[in-house]
Amino acid sequence: MNGESSVILGTLVIYKLLLVGIGVWASRRSGSEGDFLIGGRGLGAWVAGLSYAATSSSAWVLLGFSGFVYAVMQNGAITARGAFGQADREANTPMAADTRFRIASMTKPITTAA
Repeated sequence: MNGESSVILGTLVIYKLLLVGIGVWASRRSGSEGDFLIGGRGLGAWVAGLSYAATSSSAWVLLGFSGFVYAVMQNGAITARGAFGQADREANTPMAADTRFRIASMTKPITTAA
């Protein structure tokens, strides 16, 4: 294992321990399992939104974000669409508006909207 890999591994281990520590601390402050899982229903809209954003962005960072595709719809019609980044970093293939993705964590926005 080279030096860069050791730093990455160490950072991930520290990050995971910090998350577990925060979870243990929060669980001790909660009255029940339900309170722990839903924050005692006391989370504001901003906190819930930031939590969602952090969850989905951390998944992309962990997977190695290389680009994205977007579309803007108005009145049921696509008014703008585009792509940014690379579809395949190793082959240096650019992202296209019709690039297909594995589903990964893409169901989170759908679940959140529902």
